Amino acid sequence: MTDINIRNLIEEFVRNYTKTEVEEWIVKEFEKSIPCIGSAFARNIESTGMIYYTVLRGIYKGREIPYLKKEGRLTDYVMKTRQPFMFNTMNDLPEGIKLKSSGNPENKYLFIPLGPERDLIGRQPKVHGIVILARKGNPFTEEDLSKARDLQRTLGIILDSYLNAIFLKKITTATEKGKNLILQSIRENLSIREITHKYLEIAIELIDAAEKGSVLIETPLGMKFIAALGYNEDILLNLPPLDPQITKIQWYGMGEDKLNQGIPRIITDKELKAFRTKDPLTNILPEALDLRSNLMIPVVVKGRMLLEVNLDNFSEATAFDDMDIEIAKHLATYMTASYELIVRGIENDRNGAMIKQLTSLMENFSQSTTNLHIKDIFLHSVVEGVDVLKPYAVLSTSDKRQFQTRILYGKEDHRLEEIFKQICHELLHSDKQYDVFMESHYSILVYKQTEEIDGDKISFFLGFAKYHDIWTETDIHHVINTIKVSALLAKNVVYMQEISATQEDTLSLLGKALEFRDLETKGHTERTAYMTSIMADAINFPDKKGIMWGAYVHDIGKIAIPDYILLKPGKLTKEEFEIMKKHVIYGYRLLSGIRRIPQTTLNVVKYHHEKWDGTGYPEGLKGEEIPLEARIFAIIDVFDALISKRPYKEAWPIDKAISVIKEGKGKHFDPYIVDTFLDLIANTDLVDKLKDITEKAYREE
Repeated sequence: MTDINIRNLIEEFVRNYTKTEVEEWIVKEFEKSIPCIGSAFARNIESTGMIYYTVLRGIYKGREIPYLKKEGRLTDYVMKTRQPFMFNTMNDLPEGIKLKSSGNPENKYLFIPLGPERDLIGRQPKVHGIVILARKGNPFTEEDLSKARDLQRTLGIILDSYLNAIFLKKITTATEKGKNLILQSIRENLSIREITHKYLEIAIELIDAAEKGSVLIETPLGMKFIAALGYNEDILLNLPPLDPQITKIQWYGMGEDKLNQGIPRIITDKELKAFRTKDPLTNILPEALDLRSNLMIPVVVKGRMLLEVNLDNFSEATAFDDMDIEIAKHLATYMTASYELIVRGIENDRNGAMIKQLTSLMENFSQSTTNLHIKDIFLHSVVEGVDVLKPYAVLSTSDKRQFQTRILYGKEDHRLEEIFKQICHELLHSDKQYDVFMESHYSILVYKQTEEIDGDKISFFLGFAKYHDIWTETDIHHVINTIKVSALLAKNVVYMQEISATQEDTLSLLGKALEFRDLETKGHTERTAYMTSIMADAINFPDKKGIMWGAYVHDIGKIAIPDYILLKPGKLTKEEFEIMKKHVIYGYRLLSGIRRIPQTTLNVVKYHHEKWDGTGYPEGLKGEEIPLEARIFAIIDVFDALISKRPYKEAWPIDKAISVIKEGKGKHFDPYIVDTFLDLIANTDLVDKLKDITEKAYREE
């Protein structure tokens, strides 16, 4: 591997390589350093507990490598120890491990697990796969083992970074497309068939292994095809309903409980051969005989599977993996939301107006930086959705014992509240979902809605009152639609907020990953992120999320900087510093490949080494030409570098670091930002908090 290859590998892989191609490249890199006559990459599918061989080279190309019994697999031992392992003779086997077959006694093996070096989030880091090298006759040596360890660290980081970047890229795309389709299904009143077809297109686009796909829907007579891609749709969509015992229960094969929980499952070539003997589709669709791998995603509504999505591969026996499962589960959530919206239906202009209002609310809530409670989003949505009816008041309670009321829209009226509580008591002990009360002044509709929130089932009693008016059947139907859609949208808003948090966590982990390459910067990511948050609040920065994400990944480009420069204990030469300066460009290019990443984040990564007087890099921007977010982070990055221990220096005292910041005012740093930063140091517990973060980072080493 040359330096130029290392610098460009991640970007090249993310743009142009599939996972299998990256795994094959890794195997070849081991072959260059460690002579062998056969090699393989065994991918670890954590969710299924299986090992899939995705690369087979040399004498094992086209063959199955000897594998081990499930209760004592050597691959499990290697993943647990996370260390390379030589197997030259049967005497090398660890205690409790037995081979399925002894194979050729002349064969020797070297197993090298690949994954992140350290635990970044408080749990055992995953081994992504195992490289297996084989020899015949000549045993592997300690020198081979040493070379394997050296390559393991570098290639493990490359593989982990590639997989994280690909997953973030795909999950971001899935979120955007899923959200847009929910909104499209609302606005255009798409049919179930249209929605399922669109979701199938997205799944096949994002999941590389999916070559064809289909969706079945549950009907009173059985499971019926409703969408298909890659198959003859005229045949599949016109088939009569199929026996659900075969097409749903037996095909799934993991039990009805897991099916109705919506847990995806993978089935491979071996299991498919056994199933074909009882699959009626093979008589109708001969190409089903060539199916080699399948990912099935149950789409569950209220604890029951109503849609079945099948993604099919005809090329590999072990095509799908953990990333595919996560993306499939993510998309299934959006399909569930769309399904519920469609089956509820939008029957008239009034409902259309309600949906328009709720859609706007959903977009506003989704973009909010405040994580609102699902109950508040639900109640707010109900009020807005029913507003087209202009009710006199909307009251609610979720306390079954005391029925404490809240007037959400309208004014206080004790008589109204008494009637509301009375109807709530009657509904509580009744199977009815709603009731209507009328007298000379009021017409009151009370609806009971039960939702599971934070693990608890809560019954909302929603009362809608009209003054000198009555509730018609059309009004009641509109209210019921509003409540149901509001509950669904509230869940989706909270889920989208969780997805945003997941994206932020992923970027944070990418930043922390660098700390394990540059061991002297412990806590750097967390300290700079904390200071960035405080500064963003202090100056009311408009895109706090974007600048925070920039803090997490500001030095991600250093992954492409050679270790002899990055970890050099002394001063860099002029030539070395020119190479180091390029990390901002590498980081910018790497992150630019991720859809929907904020421009604020990209600006922090690219411009945080620019200086107020124009002497910085990479473009020599001056003054306010430098984006504000980069000017803010420049001070934070320098300050943390000064107070932290680095390979080339000890940590500086706080007072000395502050003096450097003051000296840089109007030269290196924006004067206004300097004043704000120094004010925070003087008047908050910022310094104490930074010390706590550093101590925690060293304790967790």
